[in-house]
Amino acid sequence: MTTITELCPVIQGLLIETANRVAKETGFIQRKRQITGAGFAQSTILGWLNEPDATRSQLHHAAIQTGMEISLQGLDKRFTQTAVVFMRQLVLEALKEILKSETPKPVFAQFKGVYLTDCSQTIFGEQREKLAVRLELQQGHLHVTLEEARTHDQRTSVMEQRMPEGALHIGDLGFFNLKRFKMWNEQGLYWLSRLKVGTWLYDQSGQTLNLLEYLMQQNNDRLCLPVQVGKRDRVAAYVVAQRVSDTVYQQRQLQFKELRRRQHPTSALKLALAQWTIYLTSVPDLTFEQAHTLARSRWQIELVFKRQIRD
Repeated sequence: MTTITELCPVIQGLLIETANRVAKETGFIQRKRQITGAGFAQSTILGWLNEPDATRSQLHHAAIQTGMEISLQGLDKRFTQTAVVFMRQLVLEALKEILKSETPKPVFAQFKGVYLTDCSQTIFGEQREKLAVRLELQQGHLHVTLEEARTHDQRTSVMEQRMPEGALHIGDLGFFNLKRFKMWNEQGLYWLSRLKVGTWLYDQSGQTLNLLEYLMQQNNDRLCLPVQVGKRDRVAAYVVAQRVSDTVYQQRQLQFKELRRRQHPTSALKLALAQWTIYLTSVPDLTFEQAHTLARSRWQIELVFKRQIRD
């Protein structure tokens, strides 16, 4: 994992060279003055880290320690909307830094990386934003971006990050996109998702597949079925499913009942399919146990969100 020794130059670069560059790019610093982007960033970040309730006078003391010669009134005048833009952009630059493990972990070694993507709403002061995260499980790569709260999950910047050929992507239904799945198939990338109810399915001969009827006819509790997905530009994939226990099915029924109570109706088809756990994937010969293990690995990204909420 990344050591303190390795992290120090990253932080130094962020709070000096990057801060000065971003200050000019955002217009926070327009010409040479007593205050610098690096000085302002260091005095506020380190000042508030040292004392979360620091006053302007205490921040001024921190500014003096950075080497800036500025009055308390001069520093006070720099707390403007432009300063907010500058600091926000500096946060985005910080989020571009990638931390990774030195030793790859044996997480499904047949893939050239296992990538999880998810989003969560976060609040900075009075501003609500979207935190978009992509976590690679084998080496611990972490990529984070801040987006406008109204940005759709599929349009977040992390989705534009390229993955190596042979990698596997895992996302929830917010990232279910047949056009992207087809593109990934063509690029040699693998993907795994829960099945979005209502998705058009076809068998290998091109005939419409009624999944509910097909499942009801099965004597086995598990299924791995090659299919074509999508009404127009069809995508080659596999349906991997397992029948759930009566206890799990009852739990799901209670969840649907609660959703209806909250004015979120559930379709009859979704209720019927709840007797199964169903995944859609491009990975051939994937067993249900493997698919379920991979899908459940998404809890790792929830730890990132919980840490962000706690902090």
